[in-house]
Amino acid sequence: MNQYIATTGIDNFKEVLSRYDLSEFKCIYISLGSKYNERRIEYSIPNQQSVTKMSNATWQMIPGFTRYKKTLSICIDRFENEDIKEENKRMILPLLEDNIHFIVCDIDGTIQLFESIITLIIERVCIFSISPENIIIVNYLRFISPNHTENYLEEKLSPSIQKLLSKTDYSNCFYEWFGYQPNLYNIIYRYNNRIIYNILSSVCKILQKKIRNDELSAININVLFGESINTQFLEIFLKNTYDISDLHDTMKSFYNTIF
Repeated sequence: MNQYIATTGIDNFKEVLSRYDLSEFKCIYISLGSKYNERRIEYSIPNQQSVTKMSNATWQMIPGFTRYKKTLSICIDRFENEDIKEENKRMILPLLEDNIHFIVCDIDGTIQLFESIITLIIERVCIFSISPENIIIVNYLRFISPNHTENYLEEKLSPSIQKLLSKTDYSNCFYEWFGYQPNLYNIIYRYNNRIIYNILSSVCKILQKKIRNDELSAININVLFGESINTQFLEIFLKNTYDISDLHDTMKSFYNTIF
């Protein structure tokens, strides 16, 4: 079977997914809104100059912690034209070692369609009794200058997916990207631990002061210690945040990386 397969619409995706024996994979990784758009991303944050980052779309589609095990990676997004599809294929193909299979699911970006695809995938993994430890679903859907519809998607998609998953054994398998936060650009967090957002403002202020626009990593994370953050909250933050560019053979939280 080809390691890279592009599908369009739910029916096409369902037919392709049915060809796979999911029990063969150590990791089934699903990313929402992760496609490659442009090489450099420029955006503004309050009270600061604009920030320029290189695109991290390839990390979003195939994170470091999926690259050393047999992985089925599924990218669910809206691909506006064939040029974008081909550009994404060009970016992904060099990353596909023998252990990685990649499926593109091209759908219109509505909450209902995202829900339908996730439901389909969960039904399929249940057939194979896949352990929740082997399922990772991440929402990367973020817009730099969102319109009304895009604002609605950003606000409603994650709660909708979490509600759907809460009825299954996979309620702890859902993560969300911090988005266009310069220090947290490659960081995702476990979504059902929303207490993280209670300390996000404090964390960002410390990071901006200490490491400016550098990204939080296992190397510089010590800047958070000794600062005015509730110790319990900090521990929760570290145990539920993950670096998608971290090349480990398992998905390690910042806490497990440090301690």
